[in-house]
Amino acid sequence: MELVRFIAKRILFFLITMFLAATFTFVLIKSIPGGPFGSDKMIHPQIMENLNEKYGLDEPLHRQYFLYMKNLLRGDLGISMIYKNRSVGSIIKRAFPVSLSLGIRAVGLAVLVSLLLGILPVLHKNKVLDCLVLIVTVLAVSMPGFVIGTLLQYLVSFRLSEALKIL
Repeated sequence: MELVRFIAKRILFFLITMFLAATFTFVLIKSIPGGPFGSDKMIHPQIMENLNEKYGLDEPLHRQYFLYMKNLLRGDLGISMIYKNRSVGSIIKRAFPVSLSLGIRAVGLAVLVSLLLGILPVLHKNKVLDCLVLIVTVLAVSMPGFVIGTLLQYLVSFRLSEALKIL
């Protein structure tokens, strides 16, 4: 019984979180000044009106919100405003295999590096390598991902290519 209550609680928190995330996304999108068709180019007012009607942007805000939530629940992400006459779902479906492959490789690399960084200090307790691994892991956890990414790009592209030239 305790397990059922735990699972029900987790599902409830998941649903609340998803609802809040979807609502927050809608509010953020609608609070951006201008519209999706505003650009440096002047668009004829009639064309702008047709585009707003096509995408339902001429509806009242509360109606847009309920339509947005209804479509999200059905899994309908709508038609892309950038790629003409293509559904957002088909664009995601096309890119998903590459993203999945990249994600699996990233998790695999993270597990491998984590295992190595966990085993090395145990094998070399209270030695220089133990302290070095501790310092590197604390720095890695403390730094934002974009800083680590930039450093890794620099190290792999520049330093590794220089090291390979020597060999």
